[in-house]
Amino acid sequence: MAEEQAFDRVHRMGQTRAVTVIRYIMKDSIEEHVVLVQRNKSKIIAHSVASGNDSGDSSLKASLMKVRDSES
Repeated sequence: MAEEQAFDRVHRMGQTRAVTVIRYIMKDSIEEHVVLVQRNKSKIIAHSVASGNDSGDSSLKASLMKVRDSES
């Protein structure tokens, strides 16, 4: 969350020049696992917001279970 906030602060209102944010992650580290979990959670949130109905309810539950299991 703090990282996302830092990315947002890089680009201020009225910014005219392009901004590049580079993120370094050590291979086979806990950070790599955390990033994977964050991406999965973001996908689940995007899916649940986009669908807005119960048609994808079973796939959403399966995705939530997968994230929960990967955090253990």
